[in-house]
Amino acid sequence: MNEILVPLAAADLIDRIALLQLQIENDATGCQNGAARRQKNLLDRLAHRVLPDDVDLHRMRLHLYEARCDLYAIEEDLRACDERAEFGVPFVALTRAFLASRDALEDAKAELRDHLSKPLLINEEYVQTQGRNDV
Repeated sequence: MNEILVPLAAADLIDRIALLQLQIENDATGCQNGAARRQKNLLDRLAHRVLPDDVDLHRMRLHLYEARCDLYAIEEDLRACDERAEFGVPFVALTRAFLASRDALEDAKAELRDHLSKPLLINEEYVQTQGRNDV
């Protein structure tokens, strides 16, 4: 089978890795773990190669993962209410929590996009050793 290659923003790569991790952790049957693990391992290797290794990025990745976990838990609770046909106060509260959680996820993704789209900073010492002081 031929692989399909598409451009992907770094923040979207991180989000996909977080989604796969969540899928692996919550697959009770183990049916999807093999494919998800292979895909996650591949994307982890890619991320290790192309993403900067900085403390802020690690913090943001954890924040994104936690936002994904919160959203997943609320979705599961909403599904349980739906299965029981309970659409009263708890359902409304969960729906509001879902919207807030989705906003938190979007904020985490925006923070990642902003962080990863900053221009690279040129090391002044390197520039000076190359004889350029006009940067």
